[in-house]
Amino acid sequence: MAYGILAEIRLLSGNPPTSEVSDATINTYIDGADALVNSLTGKSDWVAADTEYEAVELASNLYAAAMILDHYKDTEGKAEKFRTRFYEIISKLEVTRPIKTIALGYRTSPAKDAETSDLVEP
Repeated sequence: MAYGILAEIRLLSGNPPTSEVSDATINTYIDGADALVNSLTGKSDWVAADTEYEAVELASNLYAAAMILDHYKDTEGKAEKFRTRFYEIISKLEVTRPIKTIALGYRTSPAKDAETSDLVEP
């Protein structure tokens, strides 16, 4: 499920006509924004029930809109503002990740050399 919302992204990017920016193009930008969200948060399974989902949604909208503005008439510098806000939102997300314990089963012993020979039992 995509985090970004096409209609909101279209509005954020100045409501360009579909002849200039198709829905398919916006969906491609949403996919890119969502991939970046997943990469930066380390979480790829955001769902609407998550406490911070609305922030994830907004972040995706902002980044996708910035990508549109980068390619289509950004005379006001909105793209950079949207990207800055995106990174601010992402940096404030608190992602809870399960802790994995890995047992490797290796046994170690101290090195046997002149300086540590007193550590090794004969």
